[in-house]
Amino acid sequence: MHVLVDGKFVLSGGPEVAARLEKTGYAEWGKEEAAEPQGVA
Repeated sequence: MHVLVDGKFVLSGGPEVAARLEKTGYAEWGKEEAAEPQGVA
């Protein structure tokens, strides 16, 4: 698995990377995730 932020690789690895993203999201790279998707009714 590869993680890209703003078109740049920031992390590569196996299942541990997926688990890390599920736990922390992209916050450690300065990206805040919206609490709820925009435009979904």
